[in-house]
Amino acid sequence: MPTSDIILLSVSALLQVIGIAGSVLPVLPGAPLSFVGMVLCTIVFPHPLMITLTVVLGIMVLISMVIDYIAPTILTDKAGGSKYAMWGTNIGLIAGLIFVGPIGVILGPFVGAFVGEVIYTKKAGHSVKIAAYSFLSFIIGTMFKLMLCLIMFCICAGCVIISYIK
Repeated sequence: MPTSDIILLSVSALLQVIGIAGSVLPVLPGAPLSFVGMVLCTIVFPHPLMITLTVVLGIMVLISMVIDYIAPTILTDKAGGSKYAMWGTNIGLIAGLIFVGPIGVILGPFVGAFVGEVIYTKKAGHSVKIAAYSFLSFIIGTMFKLMLCLIMFCICAGCVIISYIK
């Protein structure tokens, strides 16, 4: 295997590992990073099936980005929440990650949405409902991105393994 292919595959693997982490961490664009890694892998293994998978997964990455922006708004709005709850979700996610670590990624959005909605409405019961919907949207988006990143990683790892078996 040429050195340029090894370099491309190494960068691809690095981007995909970072992408997997980024699918859970809010500070990294996980799915887009994994997709760039997938494109690099496709350059090394330009099989028609690999090209088709890359195009399909690229579309799925775009859908995941739309879900990230639309799902919180739709679910929070459906529950009757305010923009304060949406901002609280994002702030809670970052604060939870910084101060509590991996558990904070799960608890932070819920607590942030709750606090944001309490500030806006002064109603704790209503705020719990809003926080639950906000948390649900975060979970849906995160799971979708994580699934995409893992699929891209497995496809590329499979290509590398198959190329060494030949």
